[in-house]
Amino acid sequence: MPTSAERGFSTKVAAGLADTNPARLAYLDDCGVVKPSIQEAAGTGTARRWSERDCVLIRLADELRRCGCFGPMLRSVLDDVGSRKNLDNLAVGVTRRGVATVFAANAHPPAEAKTIVWVTAVAKEVADRAARVRENARGGTA
Repeated sequence: MPTSAERGFSTKVAAGLADTNPARLAYLDDCGVVKPSIQEAAGTGTARRWSERDCVLIRLADELRRCGCFGPMLRSVLDDVGSRKNLDNLAVGVTRRGVATVFAANAHPPAEAKTIVWVTAVAKEVADRAARVRENARGGTA
């Protein structure tokens, strides 16, 4: 029997982990910004299954969008972050023009960055929420 990590999360649960709504996840998938890595939709009525890392990228996409990062720049940052094995000690600096740069959180941010999004903090928040969901699914009280 597959573990909960292998089964992933339904769109409704993933939306809760990413602090957004199910329609936003469908939109991000349809636009190719963040795709569900466990199971993509295969037509009307088929379920998407999202990994915890997908939820981090969804949450990060929304944070970066709020900072003015859109379109190809947003996709580029998400591809960069998504390709990294470890999200510890990672941040994204966003300029007034929406240009984003991924950097080590213990390094100096780019001088022109007006906003810093802490990937590490986003990942921890999603991980904590996922742990509570898994605990509740096992019948615990979290």
